[in-house]
Amino acid sequence: MYGSRGTTRGPRRLGEILPNLLARHGYAGERAADQWGRVWEEAVGTQLARDCRVAGVRSGVLQVTVRSSAVVQELTFKKKEIMESLVKKVEGKEICDIRYRVGAVD
Repeated sequence: MYGSRGTTRGPRRLGEILPNLLARHGYAGERAADQWGRVWEEAVGTQLARDCRVAGVRSGVLQVTVRSSAVVQELTFKKKEIMESLVKKVEGKEICDIRYRVGAVD
């Protein structure tokens, strides 16, 4: 088989192909959201985490879907503490803000 530059390519290892395939179909984002979900639960506590779902991180902003505006208000009051906890738990990943959106979390 010939590549785009006319060079021959043989079979490729699954480890070379899989990350690109996952990223192309959005699975990498889902996995990252799951990882952030665990960190989020540690930062806000199990009780509040039940009413939230981490949607992902975009440009350093953690996107969180929250069950109700009352929960958004409670999280807003605790934002400084939550941010400090997140920064400690995710060294090397820059989080500069948290955005909440009211929606379904189930």
